[in-house]
Amino acid sequence: MQDANAVVVDAKKSILVVDDHDSVRWATVFMIRMLGHQVLEANCSEEAIRCFQQMNPPQILITDIHMPGEMDGLGLRAWIRLHHPEVPVILTSGNIDTQPEKGSDFLRKPYTLKAMQEILKRHVAC
Repeated sequence: MQDANAVVVDAKKSILVVDDHDSVRWATVFMIRMLGHQVLEANCSEEAIRCFQQMNPPQILITDIHMPGEMDGLGLRAWIRLHHPEVPVILTSGNIDTQPEKGSDFLRKPYTLKAMQEILKRHVAC
């Protein structure tokens, strides 16, 4: 059920959400679905890469920067830029010391539905 205050973005996209914290990932997935998009989810970079290797690649990637494992969100972004340069990457972090690189798409946790909508509009043809 869509929130009456949510404005659905015109074109549906397939979006992959990567976050090792289940509750954050689930909340993000819920927001994106409210905006009318299809959502895939992964809990680590390695699982995200498998998504890109096994199916049509998602059209947008949203990933946490700080994740355990061999590859963090910045490493995942580098892999995406190399193998799927057409896929925009939106970085997220709740760490107050994390500063986004100039020109990168970044959402500071906790983010709102409106903030998610605004950043997705940059990558959806309306």
